[in-house]
Amino acid sequence: MPEETVRVFKRECSKEEWAEFIRVMHSGEVFECDEAMYMYWLEVLPPIFMYQAITFLPGHEGHPMRVDFGFAEGADCITVFWRSLDRKRFFGQRTKEMNPYR
Repeated sequence: MPEETVRVFKRECSKEEWAEFIRVMHSGEVFECDEAMYMYWLEVLPPIFMYQAITFLPGHEGHPMRVDFGFAEGADCITVFWRSLDRKRFFGQRTKEMNPYR
């Protein structure tokens, strides 16, 4: 998993921490979150896909990467989430790919 990830964002957090999470999520950086945050994003909006290998993840373009789900609200870029191979860590990243169902 990405070595540059140092902070784990938690679902139970202050307004300031939530704002920082949203900033990082929209930046396109890889982020790590807890399971509750992962589940929040899985449940808050209907996923536009689940359990797919994608080739448009920034930094991995052209190379398939298996992700658990992707979501986007309206005419927005897709944000994807995935778990580590041992399924104990949770990651996400906003892509440059637009929602095809906008």
